[in-house]
Amino acid sequence: MGDTLVSALHSKLNRRTCSYPYTFLKERRDFSRVFLNTFYSLLTSTTVEGIENIPEKGPLLVLPNHLSNLDGPLVLAMYPQALEMLGPRDFKMEPFKMLMMSVYGMTLIKRGYSDSSAVNNVIKHLRSNKHLLMFPSGGMWEKRSFENKQGAPYFSQLTQTPILPVGISGTYLQSHSTLTTRRPKLVLRFGKVIDPVSNRGSRAEREVQLQKANRSIETEMFGLLEPSEQERYQRWQRESYSMEIRFKTSREVRVYRHYSEGAFPCISEFAIKPNLFRPMWKHAAKDMSAFMTGRVSSVEKVRTAVQGLYENLTQDFSQYLPYRLGEESHGTALREIEELKQVCTIAENEGADIQLVPSAYDPLKHTVRTKPVF
Repeated sequence: MGDTLVSALHSKLNRRTCSYPYTFLKERRDFSRVFLNTFYSLLTSTTVEGIENIPEKGPLLVLPNHLSNLDGPLVLAMYPQALEMLGPRDFKMEPFKMLMMSVYGMTLIKRGYSDSSAVNNVIKHLRSNKHLLMFPSGGMWEKRSFENKQGAPYFSQLTQTPILPVGISGTYLQSHSTLTTRRPKLVLRFGKVIDPVSNRGSRAEREVQLQKANRSIETEMFGLLEPSEQERYQRWQRESYSMEIRFKTSREVRVYRHYSEGAFPCISEFAIKPNLFRPMWKHAAKDMSAFMTGRVSSVEKVRTAVQGLYENLTQDFSQYLPYRLGEESHGTALREIEELKQVCTIAENEGADIQLVPSAYDPLKHTVRTKPVF
């Protein structure tokens, strides 16, 4: 009943967004910006730097890094004028988030798919001299390195739009902290405007310019982050992932596969990164606790989670891992899921419960993280 209600609410909000995109748009955005500014002023300790770097007139691509649901609203709240914004529509969002997106009015894009309608709207905004906020990384997940997709540089090259790099620090896993007395410390830093990506030369030459510009934008954005935020990204780049599996019976607890053997690296990386794994349980509404908690679970509970993950990655979320981690990782994940199914059968034959412990090893500091944070 609950899932049906959520789905119906989502559909209703989505229809309203599509049907009435310009109804009282200025008033809706004015209200949203006042509300968001008040929210961040009262519930966070936010420092904003580089406002003087923002040009009054467009077109302009505003490009921040992205690790939290707080990021987009933070930029919208602190930016000196109303922004156009590019948001996701490749899977169902939480009702409150969908409501906020509907009220503000965003251009939604289906990531990992060909979405000509959204692309045309982005081009239209830029050619109308608008300031457009988009996340060049392509989404909110813990990447192995600080890198962007080529979408933003492509739009810059196509429409000859300058770029404003933005660094956001302190928002990672802090959404719930805003509802406590802790007031997380956030830093929003606007950099210097970068000239449009060159559109001169042959197709091959333009592609080289595109890649070169993308690396330059990444460097500028990374330099705008706080040292602690930079270290987070660097740690993800260093880490390797694996999973320890323990069988527990009434007589003993024994290790079936140990993380030092490099077992299940793709599923382990998937499960230990909260942002990356969240859609598998929150948006798909499936029980993934066997992967998330590190607790001992029954064979049936683990089997249900494994089957649910397989269904996600081959049905509604079939483009999820290819877009985020690549086709090779997607194929590896499916093979690891088949092996986990076999593990469930072995445990069942032994009358054992199962404990899945995904881990991340940092070779620089020789530390192992084994507890996902959800």
